[in-house]
Amino acid sequence: MWIHLFRESALLPISSCGRLIFCSSTAMFLGVCRKFSLRRRLFAIPCPSNFLCSARDTAHRAAIGKIGRKSYIRRFPITVMRPDGSTIEIRASEPRDFVQLPLDLNAITEEERRHRLAARKPKVKQIKEDVIDDNFDIGQYAQLWRTTNESKEKQTKIKSKVFAVKENMNEKNSQEMDKKVKPKKGT
Repeated sequence: MWIHLFRESALLPISSCGRLIFCSSTAMFLGVCRKFSLRRRLFAIPCPSNFLCSARDTAHRAAIGKIGRKSYIRRFPITVMRPDGSTIEIRASEPRDFVQLPLDLNAITEEERRHRLAARKPKVKQIKEDVIDDNFDIGQYAQLWRTTNESKEKQTKIKSKVFAVKENMNEKNSQEMDKKVKPKKGT
């Protein structure tokens, strides 16, 4: 005959007269029976040989609390770089990628020590002054608030000026070309 503890996977043997068969886990089983029988959760009744006793409980029977250990089993692999440049792999409690051990300043040369101490000092920020160039010409944007007739007149004036400038340029170019190409005398 077997008796089944609820939510336990172990079935413990009971003799035909209703007594437990003593084995290595019997003392533990008896302790569990005493605790649960006081709370009326375990039925420690001798059962007939063809009957299996079991009890069900709700999901709210147990709750997760604080983990009682001070050091956790999970350790994270970390690369540690020694002052001489060699690296080793260690396991630490905090997840870090890379740790560099400090250099002993008494073991290095004076020049290198000065260089490293200078690198530790806070650097002075250079203040960059912005040069504001005030060459804004409001005339370039005047067409945006003028009426259409005024802007057309202004555009025709500008076009006529541009045309006059182009004519002057063409005349100058033609005069220069005439100077460069002179007919040979005597032909």
